[in-house]
Amino acid sequence: MEGDSVKQNKKKVALIVALVLLLTLAGAAGTWAFFTREAIATNVITTGTVEMELYEMQDENGELKEYPNEPIGNVMPGLSVSKIPYIENVGTQPFWTRAKVTVTILGADGQPLPTEVEGVEMVSVNVDGEAWLLKDGWYYYTAPLNPGEDGHGDSVRLFTEASFAPEMGNAYQGCHVEIDVQAQAVQTKNNPIPADGDVTDIPGWPAEKSE
Repeated sequence: MEGDSVKQNKKKVALIVALVLLLTLAGAAGTWAFFTREAIATNVITTGTVEMELYEMQDENGELKEYPNEPIGNVMPGLSVSKIPYIENVGTQPFWTRAKVTVTILGADGQPLPTEVEGVEMVSVNVDGEAWLLKDGWYYYTAPLNPGEDGHGDSVRLFTEASFAPEMGNAYQGCHVEIDVQAQAVQTKNNPIPADGDVTDIPGWPAEKSE
């Protein structure tokens, strides 16, 4: 009987979770990539372009490299994988940026599974709470991103890894995980942080994407 219990516990621990990080390419219906831009915003107050790029990297043996456009398999509860979405200023004007992270989990049968169980997030990302302020589901970066002369300006990481909770039970066996990242930008010129507020109070953000 004791041996059967050990086998059952091992079976529960050895769950296989497939991770897929997907984000739609704005303006290109039917095109999918791991991380690319979701929204571009140009405020009419000034000229120039507010343009951003959202892309994904991984840290492999201390070296950053582009993540392959394919699912990750055999991810086990309690483990983390390197996932690094970067937001970069590729326009001509400095901008403020914010991002939203949405996790979706589908069971092996294709039906939705809870992303949170008894207060525990089944899949989480390690967003820096000092560099990014959370408000109404959006993470706001606390500093502006400036443009560069060669079209590659300042960039910032949203998070560096995705983690799978040890509490994931047998219902998550063979599940499919999607982490959708929506990023937006709005100019800094004539659009300062309010004197009595913070970066989350800056106006002019574009409308959220429709579901």
